[in-house]
Amino acid sequence: MNSNTLLSALVHVAFCASGLAQDVPESICSGISFGILPHPTNCQKYIACVLSTASVNECGFNFVFHPLVSFCVPRSVYQCPNEAQPTPSPSSEAPPSTTNVPEVSSTPSSCPESSWESIFCRDHVSDLIRNPFNCTQYIDCKLETPTNRECPSGKVFSLPYQDCFPGDSGRCLLKPIDPNFCETRPDGNYPHPYRCNRFVTCFRNSARVESCLPYHVLNPATMQCVKGDVLGCSSLLSQA
Repeated sequence: MNSNTLLSALVHVAFCASGLAQDVPESICSGISFGILPHPTNCQKYIACVLSTASVNECGFNFVFHPLVSFCVPRSVYQCPNEAQPTPSPSSEAPPSTTNVPEVSSTPSSCPESSWESIFCRDHVSDLIRNPFNCTQYIDCKLETPTNRECPSGKVFSLPYQDCFPGDSGRCLLKPIDPNFCETRPDGNYPHPYRCNRFVTCFRNSARVESCLPYHVLNPATMQCVKGDVLGCSSLLSQA
């Protein structure tokens, strides 16, 4: 997707989603081109800011929005600070009203129903793409409804490898191998700790990272580079 196509898509979604943000201040996304914010009063919701326009989205059943990771997590792992605690109902409480309240759709009929994640999956050749707001997260585009997911703690998403690897979340860079990798190893070649198309050569306790030829991966059993695709090594794609 080129920049003009992406911009047009985002503008369209922002316009369509504007009807969903009636319960938050219009200025909540002011000055924010793209971002994810917690909902001010309901932690089962979050706000996607697209071109300074707010779209209110809901987490899945029994999930709540965790502001530290900008991600929906199971309710059991995060206690919402603004969530009301249940209180016993008095026996004299009046019975609930039986008045039927019609459901009102807040989405304009001319706009397609889609998640904010789906915008970034349009015309994208990869099954998984990096969350543009947070490199410790990725978007699963192969699902019918694209979904945002989180890498394990201490890892960032690598688009070329379609996997989560150890990395620096602040700079969104993959972590280099341990400088002491060869300290206790005899001279020779060893598999790279997480990149399957690379290997580490140890010589006199010094490490040097080597690469297989393009379209080749390392066979750790023979320590030879063989024809293969790094996507075949992805732990995320193998979960499908």
